[in-house]
Amino acid sequence: MTVENLNNAGEGMTVAILRVPSCLEINYELLEALKRNRLIAEYEVRTGGSEIVFYKRDMAPRSIWNF
Repeated sequence: MTVENLNNAGEGMTVAILRVPSCLEINYELLEALKRNRLIAEYEVRTGGSEIVFYKRDMAPRSIWNF
């Protein structure tokens, strides 16, 4: 997933919501690795495993968040 800050100013908390198709399973080890490697600040799994919410603490101006 890619999130881009198009502003010339930094942004505070950024949230990205990914919907997971029912035919796929969530890889919790990968989510923890993203957190450990500081690609995300935190995540939560919602709605019975059909959504993953990703949190990033801040984004620099004109930056791209790939994870």
